[in-house]
Amino acid sequence: MTRWFLRSLMAVLLLVWGHVAWATHNEAGEILVCHVGGDSSLTYQITIITYTNPNSQADRPEFIVSWGDGTPLDTIARDDSNVVVVGGISTQRNLYIHTHVYPGPGVYLLQYIDPNRVADVVNIPGSVNVPMCVQTQLV
Repeated sequence: MTRWFLRSLMAVLLLVWGHVAWATHNEAGEILVCHVGGDSSLTYQITIITYTNPNSQADRPEFIVSWGDGTPLDTIARDDSNVVVVGGISTQRNLYIHTHVYPGPGVYLLQYIDPNRVADVVNIPGSVNVPMCVQTQLV
């Protein structure tokens, strides 16, 4: 009986820990772009806002961003996060702010990709296996 109990307990613990190890968190995201500086300035303040599951073990204290201008990928640290409750559902709002200077006039595709999307998104079959990509085009 003791051996059976220990094996059962071990199986349950592995299932629970396995779930935590594969926990995902991304629910939504957006990118805001604001021109800063004078008329001829190519400086922009970029604000990335993500909405994540606050109960997940996964967390993103920084993001890797592609500016779309051929410059190296950049890492942006999180500036702020807070938990918001809407209709009894908790969501963590994360804020990342960075200033970038573009090399010249043009069309740029600014984006970030994160593999940790939440499961069971109704209109994305197998959403937990589909990376979340948020992008905006700067013209």
